[in-house]
Amino acid sequence: MRIVFFGSPDFAVPSLEALVAAGHDVVLAVSQPAKPVGRSAEVADPPLARRARELAIPVFQPPTLKDEEAVARLAGRQRTFSSSSRTGRSSRSASSTCRASAA
Repeated sequence: MRIVFFGSPDFAVPSLEALVAAGHDVVLAVSQPAKPVGRSAEVADPPLARRARELAIPVFQPPTLKDEEAVARLAGRQRTFSSSSRTGRSSRSASSTCRASAA
């Protein structure tokens, strides 16, 4: 199964790992952009983006899922399934377009 996985926080990582371990083809991980964290305010990727890169999964980190570029990139991915593990922002318009294009 070809999957686009949406997520950012720590708790999304085990779900991504389980999909990969089960032999599914995760074709893209969509996550929040890197942002300053901690007292030093160093810019860091969310946990899911880091793990996806370690697993050699392409990562897409748009500032919003509502712009035309993000919608076009997601709609262009050939997949059989999209999975979400809360990204921290509304993904309604992008996922609606993705569902429509996958049909």
